[in-house]
Amino acid sequence: MEILHLTHSLDKPFGIQEPHVMALGFFDGVHLGHQYLLQQAKKIAKKKNLKFTVMTFDPHPSEIIKCETDRRYLTPLSSKLEKISTFGVERIFVMRFSLPFASLPASEFINHYVLDLNARHIVPGFDFTFGYKAKGNVDYLRNASINNPFEVTVISKRTTNDNKISSTLIRK
Repeated sequence: MEILHLTHSLDKPFGIQEPHVMALGFFDGVHLGHQYLLQQAKKIAKKKNLKFTVMTFDPHPSEIIKCETDRRYLTPLSSKLEKISTFGVERIFVMRFSLPFASLPASEFINHYVLDLNARHIVPGFDFTFGYKAKGNVDYLRNASINNPFEVTVISKRTTNDNKISSTLIRK
């Protein structure tokens, strides 16, 4: 498994030639909801005979956008990457979350971090947001895929005891 640490820069091409299926998310804890998403992305990659990749972010966006200083992670980055690797991921993109990255319009996120990375199929969770002021969401991704060479599979909410499986719920 290859781990690529990315820092936002629109000037620097990534040089990723091979098409792949990319799961998108923060994946704190790699809990059951995340595991389901990763399993589905892997199935799509296998069916399409493409590499299986993941894009995650570090640090958590709230630390940068909301200046949170007391964020408790379920798993530190190294443990998260180790857990993700057990799903057969071939490459993990670790995007350094910064103010310039957070300021990127949703359309530029797609241009630079989906199209320029050569993702042919992306798999986010139902509540995935991206771009400046989180204006990009799964509907935005679906609409963008209509005129671009990538597909989108959105993973619906996973629940247990009528509660959304989430890192927040696990922390509580």
